[in-house]
Amino acid sequence: MDADEALVILENILREERLSQLQITIFRDTWNDLSYRVIARNSGYEVGYVKQTGSQLWQTLSKALGERVSKSNIQSVLKRYAHRNRNQLVEGARGQELGAGDWGLGTRGQELEARNQRSGANSECKTQRSYCQIWCMKKN
Repeated sequence: MDADEALVILENILREERLSQLQITIFRDTWNDLSYRVIARNSGYEVGYVKQTGSQLWQTLSKALGERVSKSNIQSVLKRYAHRNRNQLVEGARGQELGAGDWGLGTRGQELEARNQRSGANSECKTQRSYCQIWCMKKN
């Protein structure tokens, strides 16, 4: 699972809450093992502000996922969540009427699909399958 795929799951979990652009950047860069100092330098924010925003992000995710989330454990927590809830997520995706180019996960799902098509991803990454279905199939 890469950062963009994890972000699709995360945004699905946080249906009602929207992440800010900085929170998305912190999430992606943290997933890719970058330090707050590097994230701040790359994004043009002060390190303290990035740390504060990151802390708020982890608190939001902790509440949504029902377990403590931090910069150091986000990958394991999100992978565990996806694994625990794969049947529910897959069944929910099957119950949706999906059109071409729509994984039922909104804009981020469409962006991920477009990226997969541009990169020549395998047929599992075609339309009418949610990310959770794809990820769970790869794990089984």
